[in-house]
Amino acid sequence: MGEKAVSIISSIAIINLLVTSLVCWFKSKNHRFYLWLGWIIFSSAIAMINNLHIFLGYGNIWFYHFSLVLNVSFGAYVILFIRNHTKKPTNKFSQNLLLFIPSFLYIPFIVFCIVYPAWAEKTIEFAEKGELTIFSILFNLIIVFYSVGANLWLFIKEIRNRKVEHEISTRNQRIEILGVMLALQLMAFVPFLLKTDINYVIVYMPVFGQIYFLYLFLRMWKLDRVNLSENEKIHKSSADNTLKYATIRLSDDKIERIKNQINELMESEKLYLIPEFSLTDLSNKTGVTTYILSMVINSQLQTNFSDLINKFRVEKAKLLLPVMKMNKSTIETIAYDCGFSNRTSFYAAFRKFTNQSPSNYIKDIEKGNLSVG
Repeated sequence: MGEKAVSIISSIAIINLLVTSLVCWFKSKNHRFYLWLGWIIFSSAIAMINNLHIFLGYGNIWFYHFSLVLNVSFGAYVILFIRNHTKKPTNKFSQNLLLFIPSFLYIPFIVFCIVYPAWAEKTIEFAEKGELTIFSILFNLIIVFYSVGANLWLFIKEIRNRKVEHEISTRNQRIEILGVMLALQLMAFVPFLLKTDINYVIVYMPVFGQIYFLYLFLRMWKLDRVNLSENEKIHKSSADNTLKYATIRLSDDKIERIKNQINELMESEKLYLIPEFSLTDLSNKTGVTTYILSMVINSQLQTNFSDLINKFRVEKAKLLLPVMKMNKSTIETIAYDCGFSNRTSFYAAFRKFTNQSPSNYIKDIEKGNLSVG
């Protein structure tokens, strides 16, 4: 393939990916995983620019360093992207920093090129001939094995991580994303390691890499739109409730007393621990009609009866799970002890209020990422 064709294909891909990475970083204000998705896409775009410069004979040692120092920690971007996609970020700076050790190890190579300019020139000369210096070989191998290894580890982890029914769609999405990325990496890196024709290497990522990264961005965007629709439904439901209870005439003091009565009964008598506890049961306990109870719970506590009960049950479970082994208990036993009628409803409620499964919650407690309760 001619230089002109390679330049056009690569330039289109580079522009698309740079714009996409900027959009990702802009969206990271609301969703942290977009930050690392942006770095995945940006580092790939920089690698394409570096490869194109070298292919055309305009290689620059400092841009070469910039590209490698970004891409040598590509595996870290993938790990942090998936980690922030599956649960709320823990903001453990020291843990995240360890993932970027390959980038720190690259610094001596940069210093070596500054002290010995001849070595820097040699590095670019070798690259333009399709060859690598010993340092370049080392760090290119780190890029390959770190990125593929991280991807493979996450992929296997998702396959082995059994989830309950309500979690299957999210898990399948991650398996799909990681599976396609793994295939993309293998088709890029294996020919590179086998020293395939340079045209294959230089064109593969701008074509197939661009398609995958745009697909990945649009996949995340679609999930965002789904979540936004769900939030809009919640707000609409809240507005509908306001109209529904507009005919009820109660003083503010009366409403406040009912609200306090509900909370006190939950705290003192722990009614939520009773399996199948219903709104009618609460009505019998308080002497307040179910209609008025429903109004107070919806308008004052900003929830519905089912979620109110389950929230109390989940808070109880959060106290019992960390000492589960000590008490020789099981997750199923804790679910029943907290008032849930089955394991599935417990997992669904726990993830709804904590954004993670009970088993992951236990792991975070053991690692010190969370405090009990």
